[in-house]
Amino acid sequence: MRTKLLFLFFIMEISFSNQLLAWQRLEQLIVPPSRSMTMMEEDNFSQAVNALVNGKSHLAGKALAPLAASGVVDAQMALGTLLGQSELESEKKEAMKWVYYAAHGGNWRAQINLANAFRDGRYTDVNYEKSRKWLQRAAKHGDANIIAEEGIILNNAVMKFADKAIEESEFEKAENLLLSLAEQGLIDAQEKLAKLYKNGFLGKDAEERAKRWFKEAADRGSKNAQFELAMEYLNNRNASKELKDEGIKMLARAAEPGPAEAQYQLGMRYLKGEIVNKDQKQGIFFYRMAAEQGHVEAQYSLGVRYVLGEGVSKDEYEAHRWFKNAANQGLAKAMHNLALTYLYGMGTDKKPQKADQWFRSAADNGVRKSETFLKPTGLVNASPQLVKTSFKKTLPEKTEVVVQKTKRKSQKKREKISKSKNPPVKFQTVKGGDWFLNLPNKGYTLQVLSAVKRGSVDRFFVEKKIKKKNYLHYIDRASRRNLHVVQYGYYDTYAQAKKAAKKLSKNYKDLKPWVRDVKTIKNKIANL
Repeated sequence: MRTKLLFLFFIMEISFSNQLLAWQRLEQLIVPPSRSMTMMEEDNFSQAVNALVNGKSHLAGKALAPLAASGVVDAQMALGTLLGQSELESEKKEAMKWVYYAAHGGNWRAQINLANAFRDGRYTDVNYEKSRKWLQRAAKHGDANIIAEEGIILNNAVMKFADKAIEESEFEKAENLLLSLAEQGLIDAQEKLAKLYKNGFLGKDAEERAKRWFKEAADRGSKNAQFELAMEYLNNRNASKELKDEGIKMLARAAEPGPAEAQYQLGMRYLKGEIVNKDQKQGIFFYRMAAEQGHVEAQYSLGVRYVLGEGVSKDEYEAHRWFKNAANQGLAKAMHNLALTYLYGMGTDKKPQKADQWFRSAADNGVRKSETFLKPTGLVNASPQLVKTSFKKTLPEKTEVVVQKTKRKSQKKREKISKSKNPPVKFQTVKGGDWFLNLPNKGYTLQVLSAVKRGSVDRFFVEKKIKKKNYLHYIDRASRRNLHVVQYGYYDTYAQAKKAAKKLSKNYKDLKPWVRDVKTIKNKIANL
């Protein structure tokens, strides 16, 4: 028996040596039949593994080679692992050969390695379908956690390749790649696939397929997909009242919290009373959410509201702040209004030079009325009536604007700040800064309080019978009045945060916690 095995090993070794020299791609390899070990070979294999563990690579390789060549799957995998540690390309190639044999023999770790080879194009062409098939074979006997991690890496690779295909306008290739991911329930893939169909890159009959994948993603909690589907319903002139109502509900789900555009669109509908009952407070609430995420039109509109005092108290400081944010993002009409605030000291000190710069920027971007405030040598001395007319034409609201002098109290505050050598920071932590900044960015918290007085914070916890732990208390100095803000708790998902908010307030009218994402708050208080 032993003589036959040695002869078989000799014949196979010659064959494998020739194969090693000849093959360039894994598909060229001829897989030998696998077999089980004899009792004596099991002892030899154990000794080889011990030698491998103890760093005696030479002895381990010498013992594993005949077993691997004769078709012992575990030995093939062990030999592949040993050779794979080498820095020599020839030995790495030899290692991949043994892994290939072991994978076909049923070793799940070898099957994962082979899946990775097809994913990365090692000694073969990149083939994501084959990679996934080998992962699926490994899943039958392998560690579920390891295989899940490898699946995520594979999905990311496929997504990256799909993105590249889209950039190169190879839309059919992108469709095939994204379909495999979308059918597995990957939300990002479903969204991108839906957008390809929606934008008409894959035929004129793609509208229904776009709706299908937006709905799939929306049902899985995608805020972007919920928004897209909501706007599809709301912008459809022929849609029934039931469909419009469904669109508003979906828009509301997308907006809390979600894409800034969803918040802006919902806020606009509350302010106009479109499909929903007119509600200035809710409209401003969603405008502010969008503005804080950088939505330029929401920032501009908030500035308008603070100038006019519509839905909010008149506040020149807030108006100036939001016009500035929008102007810095390149919105021409915001540049014009910001220039007015600098020219007449509305919410800021009078700064004619800055006013001149912003009027010129607005004029360069097509705002003709800005030219009225300029002359070749600088600013014209415009009358208050001209300012009033300019605001009125620039702002979308119908309410007449009357430019007033800054109140004495506000003036004193500005003078105090301007004289200070060290202006106060916008946000000042009181408690919980370290706890909050160490939270993961991907999570949610509840904003449960925004009050002027410090004592309101302690009274809040007592009255609401809330345990004083895991909360952030900071002072927001960015507005005209210092506000004490409290962020409470941490939740992994939006659903968990929403559930906690409802539990925290039974009637939900007296206390309405605002679900905020942690990353936004961290960015806001970055200078704590």
